[in-house]
Amino acid sequence: MEIHEESHRGVSCNTNQLQCFEDDEAKRQLGRELNEAKLINLFYVPCSDKAKEFCVKMGVITEGWRLYNAQYRNNETFRKRSEKGMRPVHAASAALVSALVVSGLQYPKQWLSCSLNSNDYNNPKRYQNRSFRFTQFKGVFDALSSRDLGLIEFRPGYLDDQGNGRVTRIRATPELLDRARNYGITKDTLGYHFTRSENEEVIIQRKDKHCTDVSLPKLVIYDDDEQSMVMRNQVLAINHHISGTSIGLNIGVSYGLSNELLMHTLPITNCIKDHKSLPVVLKRIFNNSSFSDGGRLYHGWWQQLKKEQRQHIVIDGLPTVELDYDQMHPTILYAKHDIPLPSGDLYEIEGLDRKVAKKLFNAMLNHDKRFTRTWPDDVEKPEGWSLSDAQDAILAKHKQIASDFFTGVGLKLQRKDSDLMVELLLSLQDKNIAALPIHDSIIVQQRHMSTAKEVMEKLFEVHMGTTCAVSASVSPRALKLN
Repeated sequence: MEIHEESHRGVSCNTNQLQCFEDDEAKRQLGRELNEAKLINLFYVPCSDKAKEFCVKMGVITEGWRLYNAQYRNNETFRKRSEKGMRPVHAASAALVSALVVSGLQYPKQWLSCSLNSNDYNNPKRYQNRSFRFTQFKGVFDALSSRDLGLIEFRPGYLDDQGNGRVTRIRATPELLDRARNYGITKDTLGYHFTRSENEEVIIQRKDKHCTDVSLPKLVIYDDDEQSMVMRNQVLAINHHISGTSIGLNIGVSYGLSNELLMHTLPITNCIKDHKSLPVVLKRIFNNSSFSDGGRLYHGWWQQLKKEQRQHIVIDGLPTVELDYDQMHPTILYAKHDIPLPSGDLYEIEGLDRKVAKKLFNAMLNHDKRFTRTWPDDVEKPEGWSLSDAQDAILAKHKQIASDFFTGVGLKLQRKDSDLMVELLLSLQDKNIAALPIHDSIIVQQRHMSTAKEVMEKLFEVHMGTTCAVSASVSPRALKLN
């Protein structure tokens, strides 16, 4: 198709109409791909000599393009930058090129959402890379996306089918990826060439819980205090400890994984002592412009896996176990009311799928009013149940704590359980045990199961004033790698 040939030269098209496509299905497919774009991370930095050389070369190329165009237009105001003036240009080039190469080598078809609003770069916002400003970033972007260089494919901002504003989409062209490969940068060696900046913010505060494509304007620029600084140091310590381990998936087949997750699979016979992954940067995300709501740790790739897939995670080549706090939030709520925990499965509703009941239970805790028209986003509508009947069934089963539903208390509970999780991870670190968090569960090497379980039970009682059962999920297929 025409767009494929043109886009490799940095050409964009009107995404609202997608007039460059004659085929309706091609339009719809492109629309889906654009809507599924990931937010660009401009905190990747080159860490190897080859990657640094490559990024500097890209900066020189963009500056050469700028001067060439100035000369072509006979624009005397465009003069050669000094060495000092080139520093933010190189910083912008390194940030943009690193993000494109890291994404493109792993997922060539993946689009990245990238704001071209100057306000997102010029203000000293804590969520932005402060080593460059919009002028330098836009200059690098214009050069790399030009027809002359053709190293970035992009689509300008647009409105999707629902009328939601979407920012510009970009991705690396094959030529940019080929240039990276010429410097020895490949999909399998990304972890040796790129890392994440120490200036990347790990304590995130959002205005509300539902931030999607235009998430940056919904982030809160808060002032640091003792609480936020303590939390930041805790998360940085956790990330530092996890970065010292090798984490992968011991699965010989795709096992229904997305392309993103397939990057972490390891051949059964692979010796992962020589395996170096891109760094994981966990972040605590708070909601409702408050440090009182939410606060759970996100951005661990293993959190995207299904429970049965997580059983195949290996840490430093050894099989793992997932330790899970059973029915954590109901346990906390019954204890708050000084009511003995009912026996049996607290998420079990006769005739209603347990997964649906559990998700709806938690949605009813997080929401500030009863659901009336549509089911919560992550709850699949069960056959034979109305939304009203399902909510009534949960209220009837838990009538002793019914006053807690539709109050938004769920996010308050997340603050409590996230504080527990952070202390748990740090306590295990003190015992030289690496643990991967999944909100109300952790993954550790099987050899540490007893110790980790004991620490989990002790800390839960300290934080919540009651006890909570801890269950273990061990893969029968888990193999030790040599």
